[in-house]
Amino acid sequence: MRWTVAICALIGLTAVQDTSPQIHKQGKIQFYDRAAVDIDEGSAIVEVHVDGDDSVPDPTHPSVKGSDFWFEVGHFLHFHPEHGAMFSASSVSSPEYSACAKASYKKGSIRVDNVGSREHLCVRTSEGRYANILITNYDPKSRQLSLSYTTWEKQTPSGTGNPRH
Repeated sequence: MRWTVAICALIGLTAVQDTSPQIHKQGKIQFYDRAAVDIDEGSAIVEVHVDGDDSVPDPTHPSVKGSDFWFEVGHFLHFHPEHGAMFSASSVSSPEYSACAKASYKKGSIRVDNVGSREHLCVRTSEGRYANILITNYDPKSRQLSLSYTTWEKQTPSGTGNPRH
């Protein structure tokens, strides 16, 4: 009898504990070449200026405060991480938090034109959240890229998620 109670209590405790954090933001974003993208807030911005001169836009590096990456169309399509954000070293097949929490991350740009239609990219955002990106469409004529994303709240210290740097 004691073992049954102990096992039921243990199962009940496990069922109550959900180690996935709540979703912070989720949605779709459409943007063009040279856009800076903030996955924490689900926005894309193209408004960048060189050396504080508000009249001269910088066409090579659209850094925007709080952005996680900027998108570049060249011979290949690239996401260039910014402000400490990092991409997973390889795509994942699952859009779940656990896949991104377990992924290995790397600094530096990532080529995205070779990402398959069902492959997800994980991001460790500039604000320290995990996010999942699925590229849904790219129009080469307009240079518009569309993606869907989910960004989760930061994991609490007592949670099981262990950010990898």
